[in-house]
Amino acid sequence: MARKYLVSDGKIAPELHPAEEGTYTVTAPLIPDLVTEADTIEDAFETARDAAKALSKARAVVANPKPQPPPNRMKRRDLEQCVGRCGCTFLLRGYKHDIWANSTFHLTAPTPRHNDVKTTAAKTICRELGVPPPSFR
Repeated sequence: MARKYLVSDGKIAPELHPAEEGTYTVTAPLIPDLVTEADTIEDAFETARDAAKALSKARAVVANPKPQPPPNRMKRRDLEQCVGRCGCTFLLRGYKHDIWANSTFHLTAPTPRHNDVKTTAAKTICRELGVPPPSFR
């Protein structure tokens, strides 16, 4: 049976498991998932405290993720794929805008040649072409 040592400094009680290399594997029975390594007993307390803080922060982030605001831009390529799937065709390339056409409803709409298009502009383009707006999530 392998040796293990339970030591405490009054704040944290790490369990030290001697490793073959002369180091210690450090766990804490009162803090699940805490596993780290240390060269000395003093190092064990320091690394255990650091690992406990990091683990606590990680658990807080997982438990309470920050809500992500909806994106306010989409890629032009995604917009063009969306209107293309709805039956619209590329009609004309201008200096700063491309013209897309919906031959079913005889509608046309300019699309900006920027890499990113604002979602409000994308919705307007889709409305002008008579197609449903793309999903932004």
